[in-house]
Formats: sequence, structure tokens, C-alpha cells
Amino acid sequence: MTQYLALRAIDEEGLTGVELARRASVSAAAVSQLLAALESAGLVERQPAAGDRRRQPLRLGTRGRETLDSAEGLLQEELAALLGDLPHPEVDALGRLLTRLERTLTGAAPPPRPRPPRPHHPK
Repeated sequence: MTQYLALRAIDEEGLTGVELARRASVSAAAVSQLLAALESAGLVERQPAAGDRRRQPLRLGTRGRETLDSAEGLLQEELAALLGDLPHPEVDALGRLLTRLERTLTGAAPPPRPRPPRPHHPK
């Protein structure tokens, strides 16, 4: 699960190791070990940043992309089996709740709230 979440975060935002550690609220040493394992498995690549040798944004390698796609496919299959009997309104509500929960846990900014509809005043 830790590797899946790391791959997903790297894919979505191209984080550095330091950013990943901060976001996951774990030590730099723990993330360093995780990234070393992902890198040795050919899942993640480090890209030296121009002008700053210390900053190395991460990106998925070909195997990392395949692994993430496979894991997401399996996750979708399992969720579909679990939620198959729920009515659509409940599935939609659960999806919205999970999105809010993920944003809260990752510190991502919430989407802008839609404006309420204007009242219609007939003339």
C-alpha cells in the first residue's frame, strides 16, 4: 500500500523525496529507503534539476507506470465488487466523501465551491 501511494503521488505531482516525506508525515530516512527500493525495482527515476543538484524530482519509469496502472485496475475491480449492490446516489455520495477525505489527508486545496443559483424574479 505504501508503494502504491508513493507511486500515485509521484505520478500526480512529480514530487521530490523531501516533498514526499513531508506530505506523508514520515522521516526523510523512511522515504529514502522506500525510494531506493522503488528505484532498484525500476519503478521510479530521479531527474536532476538544472541548476540544483540537490533537488531531484521523481517520475515513474516504464515499469512504474505499468505497475501503477495494474494496481489501479485491481483496485477498481475490487471496489466495483464491493459497491455493486449500492444504489447510484449512495455510490456518488461515497465518491464525493472519499475525494474530500483524500484532500484533507494530503493537504490538497479543496475545489472551488459552486455559486448558489440566483433566485428567479419574474417581472
